[in-house]
Amino acid sequence: LRSASAAAAFGRLQQGQAIVRLQIDQNKMYLVSSFLTDIFGKNVLIYKGCFIPKGRLLLSPLIGNNLFICNLDGTKKETVRLDYTPHSVTLYDNTLALVTSFNGRFIQTVDLTTLKPGKKLYFGTICGAITSLNGRICLSTSQNSFIITNLNGDILKKTTTKVDAFDISINRAGDCYYTGNFNNVFVLPVYSEEPNLFSEISGAHRITLGDHNCIYVSRRDSNEIIRISKNNAEYKIDNLLNADHGIELPTALSYDHETNQLMIINNAWTSVHIYNTK
Repeated sequence: LRSASAAAAFGRLQQGQAIVRLQIDQNKMYLVSSFLTDIFGKNVLIYKGCFIPKGRLLLSPLIGNNLFICNLDGTKKETVRLDYTPHSVTLYDNTLALVTSFNGRFIQTVDLTTLKPGKKLYFGTICGAITSLNGRICLSTSQNSFIITNLNGDILKKTTTKVDAFDISINRAGDCYYTGNFNNVFVLPVYSEEPNLFSEISGAHRITLGDHNCIYVSRRDSNEIIRISKNNAEYKIDNLLNADHGIELPTALSYDHETNQLMIINNAWTSVHIYNTK
């Protein structure tokens, strides 16, 4: 039997799916699939996740020394065993993913073919949110700072921020975007040493970069998913999803540039939703 909280989440999930099918066309998005996180075990909560090749997801639990891999609908579940509790995950390339250990102060590679953890890169500081693209790795480290590194562990850039870089995403040019915890959206351009304010968005929580430098942001306390795009100095903010679409306490986001799909960890870590954005 499901727990009361899981049953409630399941009810909200079904209700949200029905509403989404009726209303989502106005946003040019539609729900592809969704599932509850207790498919991985009783009381399992998913903290972070990312898309990986072959239409699969890599998911990091809130508690537990493992990672989960599954299809977009939660089927074909597999487990990667770790000797620590993972914090954040990101795709590095078609064969490797990266996972951070907050307390262990390292990044570890994960082979996506063998599903085995690989080498660890130690940085002597906490390792929090992580993102990677084209060989560049952006890592949130100690309070109010993050680094740009590579798979050899070389420090390419270290930046001090005015707020703690709570979540990070990187674009193809190498610009790093980040949020503070329920703060605005900031950007560190690839050729700059100082971050700039990108957009004043109260309640900005999690972030992921979409195509053409648009940014998807979860606003957890207001149950919203928004998209920010910028043309020269002009901002456009689209309110894509809200409680009427079944969004409730959304947390982590991930975007697949190959399929233009958006993953939302929803219902306070208890469900995973996949949307087509085009």
